Amino acid sequence: MGFIADKQTLGDLNLLDRYGSSSIFALFDQTRTKGGQVLLEKMFRHPLTDVASISRRSSLFKYFQGLDLVFPV
Repeated sequence: MGFIADKQTLGDLNLLDRYGSSSIFALFDQTRTKGGQVLLEKMFRHPLTDVASISRRSSLFKYFQGLDLVFPV
């Protein structure tokens, strides 16, 4: 079963206001490209709900963060 949040809920929680500095999305958005920003928004709109998938994604983020890679754009 997936997690579903309607438009009003997303607005009330101030999750996705791209251009507002006080939104949850703005706190996490350190993307450098439009494609990265679109992917991050997709992750916010359709969050994972099972523990195994969350752990797998978290491990991937931690791995790449540890590499300290720089992608100049």
